[in-house]
Formats: sequence, C-alpha cells, structure tokens
Amino acid sequence: MDVIPVIDLKNGLPVQAVKGERKTYAPVKSLLTPKNDAFSLARAMLEATCAPSIYLADLDAIAGLKGHGKLISDLAEKLPAGLWVDAGAADLQKAQTILDLGAQRAIICSEALKSPADLNLITSTLPLEKTLFSLDIKNNTIITAQPGLLGNDPVTALQGLWEKGFDSFILMTLDQVGTGKGPDWPLLDKVRKALPQARLTAAGGVRDSAGLKRLSNLGLDAALVATCLHKGWVTQKSLRELKQMN
Repeated sequence: MDVIPVIDLKNGLPVQAVKGERKTYAPVKSLLTPKNDAFSLARAMLEATCAPSIYLADLDAIAGLKGHGKLISDLAEKLPAGLWVDAGAADLQKAQTILDLGAQRAIICSEALKSPADLNLITSTLPLEKTLFSLDIKNNTIITAQPGLLGNDPVTALQGLWEKGFDSFILMTLDQVGTGKGPDWPLLDKVRKALPQARLTAAGGVRDSAGLKRLSNLGLDAALVATCLHKGWVTQKSLRELKQMN
C-alpha cells in the first residue's frame, strides 16, 4: 500500500485541513520542517514517506478563484514524484488543463461535478491512468451537484462510476480529515468488497501506523496522509517498520 502525502494550497501557502471546513484552515505547522512553503514541505513529506506520488489540492481553484497553476507546474517539474492534482476539475477542459501543468493524474471530484455529460466526456477522452475519481463525503452524504450521484449511497455511486470507466478512486471522508479519528472503516470494507479490482485510496482521519496497517489488511491500494506526519504520529521509522512487516 502506498502512503501518499497531501498538501492543501490556499493563497500561495500550504494549509492544515481539518474536517473540510476550509474557511478555518491555517498555515501548516509541521514537525518535518520549520519552513512553510510548498517545495520545502513537499520534499520533507516525500523524504518521510518515500512515496511515488503526492496529492495536491488547490483550494483556491476548487473555490472558483485564481489557482496555483504556476506553482503546480514548478512542483511537477522539480519534485521526484508524480502529482495527483485536485483543482476543481468539473469538465474535460479543466481536467486537461491540470494534466498540461504536468500532473501525473487529474483528480475528478464529486464536489465539483455538475453535469453527467461532462463526466462521460472525461471518461471517453482521457486515459484511465491519467484520472482518479474522488468521492467526497461529509456527514455520510456524497457532496455533489451531479444528478447521477446526488442521493446515492457511496457504494452504489462508486459501482456506477466503475461501469462508466473509472478504475481508480479516492474515498474522501471530509469530516474526518485532520482529526486522527480514523477513516470510515465499515464503508471502506464495503467498497473494497464491492469493487475488488478497483484501485482504492482512503483519505481522512488516518492517525498512526496501526491505522495504516489496518488499511493495508483491508486491501487498500493507497492512503492519503498529512496531519499524522506533521504531528509525528507517523514517522519515517514507523513507516519503514510497517513496510518490513508487510
């Protein structure tokens, strides 16, 4: 299982995400580095995890504001890992713009989607390995304005997306992000059993190595982490020990 570091960008700086309440996000304070610029933090997180990729959320772009295109392009060029970029892609043009910046994968998130036609165009045009669908959940409800997803339970929604052509998913429980209280274990178990061949990434609430081990035992392919690294709940040493155990 890959352990993928997360950086959330707002107003040019990495911020600490907590429960999806973006108005309250403050600049990151991390034990990994005293610096709070995206390059320093990304390098420190990659050094701690030896991850093949890093997840980057452009919160300004997601909110419909001017995003961090130049910074994302620079990070994609200079970092020794691929970038999974969530910049509010709701249609093919925005997804392609993210890829043109040098992203390894463009995140298609339920929060941004509005039109089934746009979703179909994305799946029929972009290579599978260039996209990753994030099902955003808060209070046990999918966050979306897309009629095909609105009101569905997460398992049914993901099965429908699999049938449309997506093969890689993030299960993002936003109300657990930054809490260290653990992801939605029953839901992850249900999704893994319903879609055994899909690439599945857990996001939200991972606290420690025991949690990462439990995700690995569930058959997850990756886990997104941030707070547990910044606070030292998960360390380079503990990740190395976990890898050796597996």
